[in-house]
Amino acid sequence: MWDSHEILNRWKKDKVLEIVIINAESFELYLSNMKSYMTRQIRRAYMTIFRSCDGMEDKLAGFRRSIRAVNSQTNFVLKNKDGEINPRLNEDLPYDIQADFIELNDRTFGIFYIDAMEYVERYVGKINSEIPVIEIMWIEKCNAPNKKIISVN
Repeated sequence: MWDSHEILNRWKKDKVLEIVIINAESFELYLSNMKSYMTRQIRRAYMTIFRSCDGMEDKLAGFRRSIRAVNSQTNFVLKNKDGEINPRLNEDLPYDIQADFIELNDRTFGIFYIDAMEYVERYVGKINSEIPVIEIMWIEKCNAPNKKIISVN
């Protein structure tokens, strides 16, 4: 494959929208064997399209988090083998968003952080503090690195 960044450097960056198309069936293999190449492709992408998503509903939320960790601004599109767009994505959060308390540890904090950045409305009004959610997460991560408890109304 060619390096798209060498080609795009000849054009004005504000005139080009990069779209990355990824085969969902091979994404885990791509990510484990070519992580630096994949992140370079995704980093500036305006849109990331996952094709062939049939029967992979349990993995798609993890794929989305992987993409959002690299590029939080990219649009995320899922297509099945017939080319139909699947607008629904069931999030498999490792904690109960409806619970009175959300208990986080080192494994779940990153998922919480990315989800809170993308879906702020899920967490608005659920934190007992005047400080914004992201500042609360940072303070609690610094003060209690192994366990954080965020109280929910």
